[in-house]
Amino acid sequence: MSEQNDNGQSETEERTELAEERTEWADQRTFLAQERTFAGWIRTGLTSIAVGLGVIELLREVQPEWLISTIGFIFIVVGGILQVLAFLSYRNVNMEMKRSSRPDMSISMWWIGAVTGGLVICAIAGLVLVFGGTG
Repeated sequence: MSEQNDNGQSETEERTELAEERTEWADQRTFLAQERTFAGWIRTGLTSIAVGLGVIELLREVQPEWLISTIGFIFIVVGGILQVLAFLSYRNVNMEMKRSSRPDMSISMWWIGAVTGGLVICAIAGLVLVFGGTG
């Protein structure tokens, strides 16, 4: 027979509860790490877009002009790609957590997708504004 504690629980039941609690904490840490990583990649993408626009606007007089435009274009495109990849990574981790029968702690994928899509559209709009006027 197993020993009983002050609450009338067996040692095995108490260990099971502790294990479940620790698993829940690990899931929460994973979720928070996932969100921090997503936010970091979004910030990196936004910074890349800002650098690209800044290069194009601030170095407009530098010759050869095509080189500055190309560098700015690359920064903006890479920024948009980083944002899409950040969303895909976030979604994949979220789906894996759901598969492992953990509770869904995340923000709705529709909101995350809408925000990421809006940021990518802004990057495309920046490209159109900058390169649409240099014809």
